Amino acid sequence: MIETSIKEDIKIIKVFGEVNFENHIEFKEGLLRSIQGNENKIVLDMEKLAYLNSMGLSTIVKAYSELKKRKGELKLCSLQEHIKKLFAITKLDKIINIYENSEDALKAFQTLNIDRK
Repeated sequence: MIETSIKEDIKIIKVFGEVNFENHIEFKEGLLRSIQGNENKIVLDMEKLAYLNSMGLSTIVKAYSELKKRKGELKLCSLQEHIKKLFAITKLDKIINIYENSEDALKAFQTLNIDRK
């Protein structure tokens, strides 16, 4: 369901399959455990995520909030169209940055670093 990797100082979390009633707790525990390290730059790659229910959505919001508390950043990428609509309907696309692909999300962190210097 979740696979993590590091590119430079950015943690990439890939989500696979579905987040539904049966496995939302596994998703929640996995995602929140994945953001507990020292990394404050996280890309959540949802390219292979076929379905996301409201409990999964709330887990993403919780991860976003936890990272914000420690001045971290969460960027989402590669959302399927129906999942992108879910973020638009809930207006979360106005709060959490969403990118077309992982390359754009990674570049956004590099731009953020340049702007802060």
